[in-house]
Amino acid sequence: MSAAHRCSRALNHGNRAPHTGTQAVRAPAPSAEVGAVPRAQLSKLAPGDPRWTRLVDGAPEATAFHQPAWLHALTRTYGYEALVLALLDAQGEAAAGIPVTLVRRPLSGATYVSLPFTDHCPPLSRDDAALDLLAAAVGDWRRRPGGPGIEVRGQLPASSGLHSEVVGVRHLLPLDGASDELSKLKPAVARHVRAAMRAGVDVRVSRSWADMETFYRLHLLTRRRLGVPVQPKRFLKAVWEQVVEPGMGFLAVAEDSGGAAVATALFLAHGQALIYKYGASDASRWELKPNHLLFWRAIGWGRENGFRELDFGRSDLASDGLRRFKAGWGAEEVPLEYMRSERSGPGAAGSERLAGALKAVISHSPALVCRATGELLYRYAG
Repeated sequence: MSAAHRCSRALNHGNRAPHTGTQAVRAPAPSAEVGAVPRAQLSKLAPGDPRWTRLVDGAPEATAFHQPAWLHALTRTYGYEALVLALLDAQGEAAAGIPVTLVRRPLSGATYVSLPFTDHCPPLSRDDAALDLLAAAVGDWRRRPGGPGIEVRGQLPASSGLHSEVVGVRHLLPLDGASDELSKLKPAVARHVRAAMRAGVDVRVSRSWADMETFYRLHLLTRRRLGVPVQPKRFLKAVWEQVVEPGMGFLAVAEDSGGAAVATALFLAHGQALIYKYGASDASRWELKPNHLLFWRAIGWGRENGFRELDFGRSDLASDGLRRFKAGWGAEEVPLEYMRSERSGPGAAGSERLAGALKAVISHSPALVCRATGELLYRYAG
């Protein structure tokens, strides 16, 4: 049973109405033996091309970010051109590939990004040899005069000629051996989980648009508090329609004893990976420790539904508190490396200055400013 089907079936358990949406029917895998890759030359495939989806479905490391549905959410919101840079074998099957969108940035120009608003989206390949050939093909492709740059949010072999840069860290928690006993957690984490339980906090899993609207309300409050623009509501609508509602994700909603939402989180679920994408909470209710119970329940959900790993997502190196929170669950901290055709330069410093200025403005302005800056800037900031 696929992870998406596990997710959909678990969410429809009990009194929940069955999901009535349709899912794309994938073309059957070819019966002929896949041949060797004749040459290192990139082909451009549509995100929904069966040759790409077959590679995704057969790759253990593939996540929801590699699925066409995630690309559709991005293109529907921001109008990006989306495609897959693929290496085809002698039979025309995809032996390796990278999903990308073309992002036009005022400071750095046009860049193929894999992928915007995606913490980690490494290339997929059938084997190491295909990955090496893909890297060489990317290196040849990026050296074309006048072509866009490229940014891969994952690693490629050195033959790609791309520059590697550590942009933060990820925290990865194995779920196949995760304990369901609070006593196995670090004492401080277990104490906060128990405190939330004693306070009457409850956590439920949902795919409803009503709960996504609740998430957006808390997300707006959280982003304004942090001084960061909020994603347009239409982006969350697209993610819900393309990813969550069809079964590749869910919302975890923590409610107080009166049924009011005090914390929410959006998780993506596909293949072997459960990914924490966004979180939001009401700071005035933090004494209830809702986020600790929310993650405890999400970890249990992932373990019970056959996922092997929880990816807590990206943390900036300077975010010490967030890193401690994620590591507190026993997750391993690993460097998050991106590969780019150009090294970070003055444009990156300018972006940091802009972020600092925005933080001061947004955190001291009405929520309308947080929404407006997100509408204006996120198309270019992916």
